[in-house]
Amino acid sequence: MNLELKNISQIFSQKIALDNININFCEGKIHSLIGENGAGKSSLAAILCGDRSPAKGRILIDGKEVFFKNPRDAVEKGIVLVHQCPLLANSITVKENIFLGSENTKTSRHFLEPRVKILAKQWAPLMNMDLYVKDQSGDMRFYTALLCALSKNPKVLILDEPSVFLDTEQRKQLYSNLHLFAEQGNTVIVITHSMAEAKNYTDTVTALSKGKIIARYEDTSKFHEGSPGYFDFEAKWNENKNKILAELHTSSEPNLLKKNTASAESFIAFKNVTVLPVNRPPLFNISFSAKSGEITLIRGHLESGLETLENLITGMEETPCRGTVTLSSNCGIFQKTAFSLNLAKKRLNPAMLRGKNSNITAIIPSDRTFRSSNPTLTIEQLLTVYYTGKDTKAYAEKIIKKAQVAIKTEEKASSLSGGMLQRLILARELEQNPQFLILCEPMQGLDSIAQNNLCKRLADFAQSGKTVIVLSTVDFPSEICKKIYSLSDGELSE
Repeated sequence: MNLELKNISQIFSQKIALDNININFCEGKIHSLIGENGAGKSSLAAILCGDRSPAKGRILIDGKEVFFKNPRDAVEKGIVLVHQCPLLANSITVKENIFLGSENTKTSRHFLEPRVKILAKQWAPLMNMDLYVKDQSGDMRFYTALLCALSKNPKVLILDEPSVFLDTEQRKQLYSNLHLFAEQGNTVIVITHSMAEAKNYTDTVTALSKGKIIARYEDTSKFHEGSPGYFDFEAKWNENKNKILAELHTSSEPNLLKKNTASAESFIAFKNVTVLPVNRPPLFNISFSAKSGEITLIRGHLESGLETLENLITGMEETPCRGTVTLSSNCGIFQKTAFSLNLAKKRLNPAMLRGKNSNITAIIPSDRTFRSSNPTLTIEQLLTVYYTGKDTKAYAEKIIKKAQVAIKTEEKASSLSGGMLQRLILARELEQNPQFLILCEPMQGLDSIAQNNLCKRLADFAQSGKTVIVLSTVDFPSEICKKIYSLSDGELSE
């Protein structure tokens, strides 16, 4: 099915999200959309799937103009979107999520079930269909949303940042299946920040910037560093690395930041911790510490237990644990703030980490959409959760300005792209001037410029005497990290 956009524009209160877009997504190919945060990628996807109506312009399917009042209209025309943060029902199983609503369609559950089994075998062979969604890891949530989409028999499949939670082998297998899907006469549109992913796995690349198409590549071999629209984090980081590290007064030791000794006694430490969840990878006797003036990086894959570790150190792990956690601060308003827990007797929770009277710890989980926010909140509500003053709008506008995001306070969080949401949440958390920062999947949803700015900001934050813990499944610059731990098969090594 050929999908064409003619003169599409979308206008929000603060900016023009899409400016006279003309593009053709022909069948039988995988098309990628790239661009910096706020370039218009998500707005384009929202129009294609019926979430929003364009201010002007036309959508054509096989040359015939179509209109979508809502996503159901788009689905009936064969267009389905898999969101970056899937909107799933957490309290029911994977299978029930896939069948949700099928009773009211012409395709009954009786006829749908055999098809879903075939789809699951091809696309997600390790999926436990009877597992509750709330117990799933990030990669399995993506596969659940993908199976929900594929069960609708789409002719156009749109994927928003599909590989965020996938490892290298999962990514290869996904694109292998997507190519088979496209070869059957279907159309695939992938929104991605990964230049390598766009170049190596897709057939065409369209680069957006400030709501306009700045480049289109029908031959991806011509898409490389230096090409218009090519945003490469590694290249940008290598270009700016020496300057950034010089500004941070690196020590004579290679790859280490000069330690700020003003608050050397502040630290958070986990010792001999074991967690054995029923439906997630376990952790075995792990120990690590993070001190003030340093960035501590823990890297690994979801199947190695990184999500379980995130739940543990952010106080969101409900499975009984054993081991100890100690937090101690001797800095500023947090002076003499300390606690030590025997996890076998008392569970760690976010309230303990954040502190009673002040936000000693800023927590930014990998699930920004529901753990750090909610799509139904206004931007003002999102940004003022800690604010106790009267002028909430002015306070929210101050944070918006610091985050450099074009949005109004009365707009909904659902209108934000993943990168814009992360920047606002980070600005909200740092506005509290915490002593500790726990940041999970920091590169998720950010373009190369935003990634570089984030690294610089984290390094500055640590250099000011604060403690930073980073959990990441993807490469994060080791040069700005004092300690680096690797998680493998539930065990942690330095």
